[in-house]
Amino acid sequence: MEAVIQMHNGWNPFYSQLINSQVSAGGANYLNHFPLAAWIVESDLFAFSNNLESAKCLTSFLQFGLFFSAAYLFNSILKINILAATFLAILTSVNPVTVLSSYSFYLDGQAAVFFSMSCFFSLSFFVRRDTIFLFLALLSCLLLAHIKLTGSVYVCLIIAAIFVVNYFIKVMSLKQLFLSCTLWFVLTFIVIGFHPFVTNTIEKKSPIYPAVELAQKVYEIIPANFIGENRFEKLWLSVWAIPDWSRQPENAKIKNLLDTPSLWHYGDGVPETGGWGPLIVESMILMFVLLLFIFFTDYKSEQFRYGFIFIAFILATVFINPEPWCTRYIPQFWLAIIALLYIISTSKHFSFYSIHFSILLLLNVFVMGKVYVDEATMRSENMKKQFAVLLPIQDKIEIDFGWFKSFRYRMHEAGFDTTKFVQIPKRDSTDIPIEWGVKACYRFKTK
Repeated sequence: MEAVIQMHNGWNPFYSQLINSQVSAGGANYLNHFPLAAWIVESDLFAFSNNLESAKCLTSFLQFGLFFSAAYLFNSILKINILAATFLAILTSVNPVTVLSSYSFYLDGQAAVFFSMSCFFSLSFFVRRDTIFLFLALLSCLLLAHIKLTGSVYVCLIIAAIFVVNYFIKVMSLKQLFLSCTLWFVLTFIVIGFHPFVTNTIEKKSPIYPAVELAQKVYEIIPANFIGENRFEKLWLSVWAIPDWSRQPENAKIKNLLDTPSLWHYGDGVPETGGWGPLIVESMILMFVLLLFIFFTDYKSEQFRYGFIFIAFILATVFINPEPWCTRYIPQFWLAIIALLYIISTSKHFSFYSIHFSILLLLNVFVMGKVYVDEATMRSENMKKQFAVLLPIQDKIEIDFGWFKSFRYRMHEAGFDTTKFVQIPKRDSTDIPIEWGVKACYRFKTK
C-alpha cells in the first residue's frame, strides 16, 4: 500500500529512491528494491478511481482471468467433462492465499495467479503443440517475475521444466526454444527488469535483494516447535496446525483429526500456519486413501502418471523455499491439491468422487473467505463510525496517525485535515487509541 500511495504522489522508482523518513516503519529499503508491476497497476487504479481501496480489486480481476484460463485448460485441452472442469477451474481460482489477500495489498495472491497461469499455458503448449501457448506461458512468467522477487526464482524453475519436457516430447526444436527463452530472459531481467534486477545486482550484488534477508527474518520468527525440523516436516506441521501467527518462543498448536479449530484468525488474512483451511487435512487424507485404490486400477494411465509428475514439480518449487511452513510464501502448494483432484476426476472407476471432494474443498475455502470478508466489512464499518465521531471535533483534538502513512491517507479521504496532524509522545497518558490504525491515537487539546 505504501508504494501505491508513493507512486500516486509522484514517486518514480526508475529515477529516484525513497528514504526512510518518506515512508512508514523504515521500509524504504524494501520499496526501492522490489519488483514494480503490481504497484504500477494498482497506482493506476487508484488514480483512475481516486479511491485507495479500489486498487485492491486487482487481485479479484486476476482471479476471474485465472478461472477462464483454467476452465479452458481442463475442458478444451485436457478433455475433462464440463462439470468436473468447472469445479477444478473454480477451485484453482479460489486458492486460499488469493482469497485471503483479496482485500489487502499483499502480493502473494497475485503471484499465485501468475504461477498457475504459467503452468497451465505451458501444459497447453505441450498438449496442443501450438506456440501461442508458449508465448502466453512466457508472458505469465514475465509478470510473475515482476510481482515478487521469489517469482523470479519460480519462473526459472518453470522455464527449466519446459526445456526438460520438450526434450522428451519434442514440440519445438531446441534451437527455437533456446532463442525464445533467451529473448524472454533479456526482456524480463534486463530490459523491462532493469529495475529492480539489474540495479539490485549493481548496488547490492544480488538480483533478488533483499529476498535472502527477508528469508532470514522469516526463520527468526519460526514457531518454537518447528526449529530443527527439515523442510518436509515444517510443511506438514504447518498444514496440520491450527490457524495462527505462532512465533518464537510460542509453539504452533497442532490440531487433532476432525477437530474444528477457531476460525477468527482467517479474518486477519493468510495465517502463517494452518492457512490452507479448516478442512484441508481431512480432505487430503481422504484423497490419499482414494488414490491408493486408483493406483491399483489406473496406474498405467497417462493422466495418473502426468498428474503425479506435475505434483512432483510443484513440490520441488515449494521445497526450494527454506521456510515452507509460512503459508503465503508457497501459494503454489494449492496446485498440488488441484492435481490430486484432477487425477481423481480422470480415473476410470472413481471419477464420481471428484465432485464430492470438489464440494468439500469449496466449503473449506468458503468458510475461510466468509470469516475474512465479514471481518473486513466489520472493520471498515467501525473505522467509518469512528471517523464520523472524530471528524466534527477535529479542531478540538490533536491526531497522531501512527506508524503507517496509509492510515493517514485514509483519514485524508474521510475529510480530516492531515496537515494539522502531530506526533503524540508514546508515554502520553491522555492519548486515546484510534481503532484499526497501528499506534494511531488522539488527545484533546489543552487550553
